[in-house]
Amino acid sequence: MAASVLLFLLLIRGFNAEVFSSTAHLSTVLNAEREIIGQLERYIENAEIKTDRLRRYIDEFNDIQVRADVDEIVGNPLSAYQLVKRLTVDWGSVERLLYDNSWQARSGIGKWSTNLELQGYHRHTFQQPIRGRTPAEIKGLLISTRTKYNLGNGLSYDDETKNYQALCRGEQLRSDSIVASLNCYLSDRGHPSFYINPIKVEVHSHDPPLFTFHDVIYESEINFIKEFSKPLLERSTVLGNDGNAREVSNVRTSQNAWLTDDAQDDYSRYQLKIIMDRLSRVTGLKIHGEQNSEAMQVANYGIGGHYEPHHDYLFKDKTPEQLANVSPINYATGDRLATLMFYLSDVTRGGATVFPRIGAAVWPRKGSAVFWYNLRKSGESNPLTLHGACPVLHGSKWGTK
Repeated sequence: MAASVLLFLLLIRGFNAEVFSSTAHLSTVLNAEREIIGQLERYIENAEIKTDRLRRYIDEFNDIQVRADVDEIVGNPLSAYQLVKRLTVDWGSVERLLYDNSWQARSGIGKWSTNLELQGYHRHTFQQPIRGRTPAEIKGLLISTRTKYNLGNGLSYDDETKNYQALCRGEQLRSDSIVASLNCYLSDRGHPSFYINPIKVEVHSHDPPLFTFHDVIYESEINFIKEFSKPLLERSTVLGNDGNAREVSNVRTSQNAWLTDDAQDDYSRYQLKIIMDRLSRVTGLKIHGEQNSEAMQVANYGIGGHYEPHHDYLFKDKTPEQLANVSPINYATGDRLATLMFYLSDVTRGGATVFPRIGAAVWPRKGSAVFWYNLRKSGESNPLTLHGACPVLHGSKWGTK
């Protein structure tokens, strides 16, 4: 474009005054100007195409913003997929448009337009089955089957994986008689503070004992923990094969933060102590203080976030070589006697805590806490406590333990 304009100016300067005395020279100038005008029209046309593509990208974003808030967008698997797609695929095309100073149309523009059209098609096609349904209706879309599953210790890895996946789908693995033996009840937990307002207890398993304590953490406390931990969230890690160093792994896809008793400000420590003291009365165990428990671990699972089956005890299943790498500080604190994990959010679909060897599943309920012993009274590990976090299919999962 710039070269054509420069050529036109050189022609004008070269002709000077004599150009007007010859129609041949004037014809040359006219033809040059006609070519430049044609190029200008093509430049404007392609600039309008660019602008239209950028406007469509902006309109797509604004349309989503109007229809849903942030939690609904990131909690919906289809919207979350489109968000990731826009930032990883479509934005590359937008960026090329912004930095493209040429005036001729390129094939990338058409390709980017196709991406937007496909995005609109997928949104219409795949959101249609759940659009208009209530969260309760979506959660009720379960796969019903009565496949035979093996339970207990000594299962193969394939059997454990099969059970894990079946429980995450909402299937019932245990016999009707075992399910019928489970119950719910009110309990003061042997403490006067719960005489008037007893704890609601739900039994998920008798062996090993597995309970949910409902409504044991309040809305204001949940909001405090979530807001305080958000700036601290980092990709979750697992204990490495050497038994010491922690590493990022695909078996655990979430982000977590640690809230210690002594690393926070006075107000935060006070809030954490109130929560820990209440949970100590609920469980009958001393929880508050670094000598009694680990720091509070807050975890956030997005779409697809999960944690494959594992045990919470740290030392009982390690080889002598792995134990040799464990730091003396970790040994001094001892192994994990029990796990208390409470849910800071409801999950529209997915996100259950499941136990493949006993066929139990605990579905997230905001304000509730699931509790089990990792070690037996003898101090030996209980392999039946193998558990995993199911993938989040719709919504977002917040939990802490």
